[in-house]
Amino acid sequence: MKPLRSMMSGFLVCAVGMSLTLAFQNVLFTMIAILVFSLGEMAGSPKITEYIGRIAPVDKKALYMGYSFIPVFLGNVLAGIISGSVYQQMSDKVMIVRKYVEEKGLSIPEGLSNNAYFDEAARQSGMSPHELTDFLWNTYHPSQIWMVLMVVGVGAAFALFVYDRVTSRSES
Repeated sequence: MKPLRSMMSGFLVCAVGMSLTLAFQNVLFTMIAILVFSLGEMAGSPKITEYIGRIAPVDKKALYMGYSFIPVFLGNVLAGIISGSVYQQMSDKVMIVRKYVEEKGLSIPEGLSNNAYFDEAARQSGMSPHELTDFLWNTYHPSQIWMVLMVVGVGAAFALFVYDRVTSRSES
């Protein structure tokens, strides 16, 4: 398979795997989703290095390989900043239980650890911690963060598709 097509396929499979990991509350399903993600990673990652090696002039291959890690660096730096706030607003259990406590008007003392806060919220709600987790899952739908991951993965594959079309026209 051509490197760009393999990378696009890998990005899409990774997006599906990551999205499935967060879509359900089932450990077995999460393990299968991690396998799907791993297959996508194996399809895409080696082809990135191959593609950089193909487009680089012979005397500048090392330079191109070094520069190819700049997006990885930027992704690692920006992902924590961007994704952390998105995750916190959409799916963080602590934030969701605090929202629930506020909506229900429960009186929970400050200064508790996150686990103690959650346990107290469950106690005041008349539920076990497991029941509260299920209730929060079904009420606030934190699994919808899978859509964000899918959009990022499909967007990356689409951007690579556009890049492929633009560069293939310039080559001919």
